[in-house]
Amino acid sequence: KNLKKITAEREKQDWVKTGQTELGKTMRGEQNLLTLTQNIINFLAAYMKAAVGVFYLAQSDGFKLISSYAYKIRNNNYTEFKLGEGLVGQAALEKKSIVYTHLPQEQSHLTINSGLGETFPLNIFVLPLILEDNVLGVLELGTSNDFSNIEIEFLDRIANDIAITLNTTH
Repeated sequence: KNLKKITAEREKQDWVKTGQTELGKTMRGEQNLLTLTQNIINFLAAYMKAAVGVFYLAQSDGFKLISSYAYKIRNNNYTEFKLGEGLVGQAALEKKSIVYTHLPQEQSHLTINSGLGETFPLNIFVLPLILEDNVLGVLELGTSNDFSNIEIEFLDRIANDIAITLNTTH
C-alpha cells in the first residue's frame, strides 16, 4: 500500500517536471510576442486537458486578450480588463492565482465550442504572470473537470518561467 502511494506521488512529480521541460521547449528560440503567447496557451490547454484558454497581456491601463485556445469572441465576451475587474483583473490585483469551481453557466464569459454545440466550463483557473512584483500577463484556463492539486502546483510553478520569457521577448 505504501509502495503504491510512493509510486503515485512519483508519477505526479514526473508529470509536473515533464510539463515544465516541454513548456521550456515550447518557449525556446526567437519568437515574436504573438507567436510565443499562442504557443504557450496551446501547450497549456493540451497538457492540462483544458477545453478553452485565454492569454491576457499587460497594457498601460489593464490587460488585453492577445492569444487564445478554442475561444470564440462574441459581443458579450471580455477582451480587456482593468486591474481589479473580473477574475483576470482580480488575480492581477492580488498577484495570486484564483481557482473558481462549479461556475454557474450564466456567470461564465468563456464557452466551450465544438461542431456539436457549446457548453460552459465548470472550473476556471486564473494565473497571474509576475516578475519582480510586476504582473506581465494573466492566463485563464477553463475545464469541465476539477483542477487537481498537482495541476495547480504545476501552474503555479511555471508562472515565473513564463513571466521571465515574456519579459525577455517584450
